[in-house]
Amino acid sequence: MLGNTWSKLSLALVFIFLGINLLATRWMIKWHYEQHLYADANPEQWEIDFEKSKTGQTAWPYTEKIQNLGVWLRRLKVWAPVMAAVLFIVSLF
Repeated sequence: MLGNTWSKLSLALVFIFLGINLLATRWMIKWHYEQHLYADANPEQWEIDFEKSKTGQTAWPYTEKIQNLGVWLRRLKVWAPVMAAVLFIVSLF
């Protein structure tokens, strides 16, 4: 397996995906924790934000950062394994 360039690329892609996933998960945890601290420190503002969220499209109770990273993580979790699988299949021939 390690003698084939395509299989090496497939394996490298898997490890890169795992690394990115771990880092992104760390950011997600940090940003959710910051939201939790914000809610605990500012219950009145949290209630105001909740009321604002009823009137339109808003990220509440999340942030734009959390939502955007979530979108990219979903895309990564679909396409990285697909690309790795394609590379692995190519390595078989």
